[in-house]
Amino acid sequence: MKNIKKTVLLTIFLLFVPFIVSSFNSTAYAEHKLTIASGIIGGGWYSSMAGIFEIVHANVPDVKARMVPGGGMTNQPRVGTHEVDMAWGITPFVAAALKGMAPFPQAFKDLRCIMKPNDVFALQAIFLADSPVNSFDEIFEKKYPLKLAVVPEGISDAYAFGKLLEFYKIDIKTIEKWGGKIMRAGYPDQIELMKDKHVEAVFENTYIPANPVMQIQPFRKLKFISFEKKHTSFFKELGFVEYQIPANSYKNQPNPIFTFASGSVLIVNAKVPDEVVYNITKVLVEKANEIKKIPTLQNWDPKKGIQDLPAPLHPGAEKYLKEAGLL
Repeated sequence: MKNIKKTVLLTIFLLFVPFIVSSFNSTAYAEHKLTIASGIIGGGWYSSMAGIFEIVHANVPDVKARMVPGGGMTNQPRVGTHEVDMAWGITPFVAAALKGMAPFPQAFKDLRCIMKPNDVFALQAIFLADSPVNSFDEIFEKKYPLKLAVVPEGISDAYAFGKLLEFYKIDIKTIEKWGGKIMRAGYPDQIELMKDKHVEAVFENTYIPANPVMQIQPFRKLKFISFEKKHTSFFKELGFVEYQIPANSYKNQPNPIFTFASGSVLIVNAKVPDEVVYNITKVLVEKANEIKKIPTLQNWDPKKGIQDLPAPLHPGAEKYLKEAGLL
């Protein structure tokens, strides 16, 4: 009788063990699929986000990231509505989106931060060296038929260029009436347009040195147009700060370039599970030296990157940062 009882108990145990093990594994190794918005293909945001998540996946295999193109003006609403889980954002625009301030039509209250990469996004106006243009005033006061390429709407470059036109109280149709042409093109296409002289200038809001500029320079001699002090209050109201692009950041650029800048920040929707954000933050801190090897992320410093954030920390990030002694 005892043997029969033991046999029955053993049989029941063996029947249930696979379910127990399966249940444990599904909890411990549950796959988390994230949709991540970066920047336009060919830009610094796209490559830097891909580099970060290559390191994240190597250390947290259950986090699966699907990269999609994004933009400095669209990423905030997309994260805020949970169309995507995570993205790069631009600091002044994250703060504006959280509060529902211009240029955003509503508040996106589910925006949360992880950390900043301590980078600089600078407005840059790059012209062919043989263009007669040497200042913004010349374009708008002389009604010059400017032929320029800029990214499509929804990206911060286009937003800033539109605001520059607004400063001079004109629009793209006005430039076209003067005989000019504003072409909408991503960075790879901008390179080809400049190389082939279909445009004489590009307007970008990106890292220094800008990757498209570095790819144009072997084929075309370039010059760089500075902003002026009279533009300062206008651009500061938009969330930009004064910035000097150091001399010799590019070939044939012996003098500093006065411009305006902002920075980027890794943003995430508040509903992304705390555990997932905790593990990602852990990698971002503990693998900082690896992340610094990614082009454009040489200034990665988690301690500095959590200062003066434009939106609240995600609870998962906050939990890890407190455990690590960074908060």
